[in-house]
Amino acid sequence: MVHRLIAAGRTQRMIADRLGCSQPTVSDIANGKIGKKRPAYSLVKGLVDLIAELDDAAQPEEGN
Repeated sequence: MVHRLIAAGRTQRMIADRLGCSQPTVSDIANGKIGKKRPAYSLVKGLVDLIAELDDAAQPEEGN
């Protein structure tokens, strides 16, 4: 998920700010250092929400 967000133009700092964690934590997630064990629910939920925002932004508005 982090890689997809970065590919969409988000920085690790932007992601960290939205998740309420540090940039090194986002780096660890991206590099697989966090996730082999259960990551915090709030981190996973935040990433899912950010991905949903990407998907919503990519959808054309109705009536166009």
